[in-house]
Amino acid sequence: MNWDNRLDLRIEARWNLTEFASARDRKHAAQAKANQANLTYQDLQGKLTAGVEEARATILEGQEQIKLGESQIRDATSAYDLSYLRLREAFQSTSYTEALLALQSLAKAKASYIQAISSYDKAQLRLMVLLGPDACHPPTVSH
Repeated sequence: MNWDNRLDLRIEARWNLTEFASARDRKHAAQAKANQANLTYQDLQGKLTAGVEEARATILEGQEQIKLGESQIRDATSAYDLSYLRLREAFQSTSYTEALLALQSLAKAKASYIQAISSYDKAQLRLMVLLGPDACHPPTVSH
C-alpha cells in the first residue's frame, strides 16, 4: 500500500436556501403583526378612556339634572297647591283649567326627574362596565 502522501477528504455542506430567503419576509410579517397588535391596543385604550370620560361627564350632568328636577317638582307642587287652594276657595278669577295646567306641569316635572335619574343610572352602569365592578367598590384594608 503506497499512499504517496495523498489525503482524500470529502466535505459536504447543505443548507436550505428557501429558509434563508424567506427569513426576512417572516421577520417582516412578525413585525407587522406586533405593530398591528400595538395599534389595536392603543385604539382600545383610547376608546376606553373616551368611554370613561363620557360616562363621568354624563354622571356629573345627571347630578345637576336631578337637582334641577327636584327644584322643578317643588315649584310645580307649590303652583298646583296654590291653584287648588284658589279653586277650593272659589276665587273669582280661578278656573279648572288653571288647576289642570298646574297639575300637568307637575306631571312633566316628575317625568323629567325620572328621566334624569334613568340617565344617571345608565351612566353609572356604563362606567362600572368599563372599569369593572372592583373599581366601584375598592377593597377594604384590614389591620
